[in-house]
Amino acid sequence: MNTGIQVTKEQVEQFNNLKINRANSYMVVTLNEALDAFIVEKMGDKGASFSEMVDLLPKDDCRYAICDFEYETNENPPRKTNKLVLFLWVPQSTKAKRRFACASSNDALKKAFTGIQKEIQCGDKSDLDYENVRKELLKA
Repeated sequence: MNTGIQVTKEQVEQFNNLKINRANSYMVVTLNEALDAFIVEKMGDKGASFSEMVDLLPKDDCRYAICDFEYETNENPPRKTNKLVLFLWVPQSTKAKRRFACASSNDALKKAFTGIQKEIQCGDKSDLDYENVRKELLKA
């Protein structure tokens, strides 16, 4: 389901700066209070850690977090690689109306931000443990 919320040209440019130019390590997006527009809340500096992005996610509201996730494979010897991951952060304590709006607006974000290689839905910080995310990406 799509709520009709549109991603702006500027937001696509910010995403492409992350994806193509690797000028940022992550991007955190939220919905405004009226639930009718996306807002880029934070662009993580180049080299910023995954845990820094995780720390930005509130315990009682949803977010979309796009990260250039770097990890090592299980190959022998291990190989460094990365994937562009969209984390749909929806904690249980999020108000129902916002939770629904976040979930139903997810497709619009994914369509506008082409090149996302994996989507992970999460609602608890343990879902965002580095090693848990790495294992999820190794499955793909």
